[in-house]
Amino acid sequence: MRLQRVRRVLLLRRPRLGVGLLGAIALAAIAPATAAPERAAGPGGCKLLPGSDAFHRDVSGLPEADESEDVIDRMLEIGRDNLHPGFGSNPRYGIPFEVVPRGQKRVRVRIGRHGYPSQSDRGRHPIPRNARVEGGRRSTGDRHVLVVRRGGDCRLIELYRAFPRKRGRWRADQVSVFDLGRKLPQRPDGWTSADGAGLPILPGLVRYREVKAGFVDHAIRITFERTRRAYYSPATHFASERCDADLPPMGTRLRLDDAYPTAGMSAPARTIAEALKTYGAIVADHGWNFVITGASDRRWRDRPLNDLKDIPGSRFEVVDTGADLTDDCP
Repeated sequence: MRLQRVRRVLLLRRPRLGVGLLGAIALAAIAPATAAPERAAGPGGCKLLPGSDAFHRDVSGLPEADESEDVIDRMLEIGRDNLHPGFGSNPRYGIPFEVVPRGQKRVRVRIGRHGYPSQSDRGRHPIPRNARVEGGRRSTGDRHVLVVRRGGDCRLIELYRAFPRKRGRWRADQVSVFDLGRKLPQRPDGWTSADGAGLPILPGLVRYREVKAGFVDHAIRITFERTRRAYYSPATHFASERCDADLPPMGTRLRLDDAYPTAGMSAPARTIAEALKTYGAIVADHGWNFVITGASDRRWRDRPLNDLKDIPGSRFEVVDTGADLTDDCP
């Protein structure tokens, strides 16, 4: 029998302020403020979610979660001890996306009956005939297709297990449409998306242009082999039957230890590592442990990105964001 879902709110723990810290705060109050870099427009001139969205939340000052050490130890026990960029110069690595005009022709996308028809945005969508598929047209993996429709409303359409058909049509196991101008969550509670967590994929991808500009202002999509039958908002879906207390729910936020040295890294790796300290990573789907995802782009260079592979998984910690937790475990 299916267990009843229980929603509970995790409250932030307020760290005690010592005299030294209070003094530092006082000095900061009279010191001139340093302006944060302005958010750049994303693909198609669309900003990828409002600045107030959870993806853009600075988590560097939030408390570490009580279960942090247990979760990280469990992930290290399962396998893959270091961070790994799941993108690079090979275009089959990473997840591609397309930008289409507002007038792009809409085509029928048939949802496979073995997919998620009841949790999909059904109908006709502006998917180009030649839209790139994650892993290539012959891929046997997740085969994500991501499309941004530029224009006044800036819509994001994401497909899971997508296959082109005759006359420009498509077949997919799941279709999700997101309004990039609205905060998450946007999926109904309990619904999946093209990602297992019910989150949009594109806002969490590391994109070449932002790394080249030297500033990534959002949480980065990360995968783990095993997760818990639960999810933190803004995720809306779990993808596991496991109830182990030391497994991360979907939507779990992690961050890189602020003391981890980045000075000797290449510029691209350092930009990404600093984003992992400030905005962290968000558990979005199943995959190899500690793999962060980027957009497929031929301009990536593997050697600079390889510095990320030296970061031990043990230098990450789980953050207590105070987000709602939907837990389907006893």
